[in-house]
Amino acid sequence: RQPGLNRLNPPVVLLDVGPVLAGGRLVPCGLVADPVLSYGSHAYWMTMPYLEPYLMRSVRAAMAEVEDPALKEEMARFCAQEGQHFQQHARVNEVLRRSNPRFASLAVIEAELDADYRRFTAERDHAFNLAYAEAFECMTMAMSRTQMEMRVHEDMAPPIRDLFLGHITEEIEHRRVAFDAYQALLDRAAMLL
Repeated sequence: RQPGLNRLNPPVVLLDVGPVLAGGRLVPCGLVADPVLSYGSHAYWMTMPYLEPYLMRSVRAAMAEVEDPALKEEMARFCAQEGQHFQQHARVNEVLRRSNPRFASLAVIEAELDADYRRFTAERDHAFNLAYAEAFECMTMAMSRTQMEMRVHEDMAPPIRDLFLGHITEEIEHRRVAFDAYQALLDRAAMLL
C-alpha cells in the first residue's frame, strides 16, 4: 500500500436510509415481475445480519494495528456503513418473518451462521478475518456494479428499491477499505521481519 493511495478513491459517505422501512412496510416481492428472483434476493439478504457484525468486528480489530490516519477514518466509516446495513437487513428480516410464518423455520440456519461468524472472530487472526471481509466486499462490489449496469432497481417496488440503491451505492463507495486494511497489516508484518 502506498501512502495516500486510499485518497484517490471517493470518501466513504454515510447515507441515511432509515426512513425507507419506517413503519415496517415492505412489499415482500420487491421485484414485481420476477417473484423467484425477489425471494432469492431475500434469502441472500437474510444472511446479512450475521455477516455484517463480523465484517465490522474484523475491521475494528485491525484498526489498532493501522497507522495511517486516513485509512483509520475510512475503516471507521466502513464500520458505520455496515452498521446501517445490519440495521436495515435486520428490519427487512423482521418484516419478512411477519409476512410469512414459514420464515421462522430459518432460525436454526441463522443461529448457525451467527455462531460461525462469532467463532471466526474468536479463533482466527486479523489476516484471516480481513481476507474474508475483503473477499466478501469484492464479491458485493462486482454484484453491485452488475446490478447497476443491468438497472435491476427499475423493476423494484418502493421502499425496497430505495433501500437497494442506497445499499449498493455504499458497497461501491467502500469497496477498497477491507483490501487497504489487509494490505496495511501485511506491510506492517513485513517491516517487523
